Amino acid sequence: RHHRDVPWCPFTTQDLSALLRIGEQLYFSSPEFEALIEWELVALDAERQAQAAAEQAPSAIQRQAAGISDEQQASYRRQVAVADGALRSVGLFFPQMAEMERIERSLNWLADVCERLQQRALTSDLLVRLMEQAARLDIDERLEPCVQLAAIKRDVDEWSQAASDIIDSRQPIDLREVAKLLEKGRNMDVVPVSYQTLRGLQQTALDLQARTDKLVERTEVQELVQRPNYEETVALASACTAFGRFEPSNFARLRAALAKSDEWGAEVMSMFVPVLEPAMPPQVQLDVQLEAVQYRLRRALGLAAIDGPQPEAQGNAD
Repeated sequence: RHHRDVPWCPFTTQDLSALLRIGEQLYFSSPEFEALIEWELVALDAERQAQAAAEQAPSAIQRQAAGISDEQQASYRRQVAVADGALRSVGLFFPQMAEMERIERSLNWLADVCERLQQRALTSDLLVRLMEQAARLDIDERLEPCVQLAAIKRDVDEWSQAASDIIDSRQPIDLREVAKLLEKGRNMDVVPVSYQTLRGLQQTALDLQARTDKLVERTEVQELVQRPNYEETVALASACTAFGRFEPSNFARLRAALAKSDEWGAEVMSMFVPVLEPAMPPQVQLDVQLEAVQYRLRRALGLAAIDGPQPEAQGNAD
């Protein structure tokens, strides 16, 4: 693996040492040979620095996972940076370059995760990305930050499955069950992705319930002008039917009010149909027609009065 910001060199310390062993068999020396010897010494020293940093890595990673950020940790980070710089300055390829980079990134990852867990600054997408990064860095899953992320992920997956069972179902929703699940989602370290979808179902159901309650209440007022009109009532009933996942508690009364209105309308139409027919028998006189209209109007008004609430005093007087 090629290290970041390092010009690619196909030769390693082993290649350099092998070249020097060949040179030692020659019967003369040269400035180039002396330079190679010095280069090998620098390379071996850089390797020793990287090896020392790598040996201390497990302890430093454990301390970082525990949320410790003291001078000891800062000193170790400087040690890793110096070793990494020494390797990059030699001009050869070192396998330890990748290890120094992994150690540095692991420490940064642990510091970032510890802070986010403490501040509860996680999202569902970020949670997934952090766990993928931990896998690529080969961070021990037994470290406390990793354990916490895994627990959060399990809770989110369990919640999301319960929410999906409700969202994807065609069965009527139970508002108490939905409210309980939403409350659990609000108190989690990470808000699940489907939280707003489930919240939208709840809001729609609550809105239909509130609208139905208000409309049914208006059907009982005394003043005719304050009662809901037919189109408004039909629109609300259609909205409840179209939603299909929840039936308001007063929906039966809403349908009963519509049924009464339809019955009244049919009765009125049946009363006026004979009068409104264009061809009347010649023998029917005008006064008979007027009397028939008056009779049917009285019946229609009587039905309307029976359908609406009556004042208590008037009812006692009757």
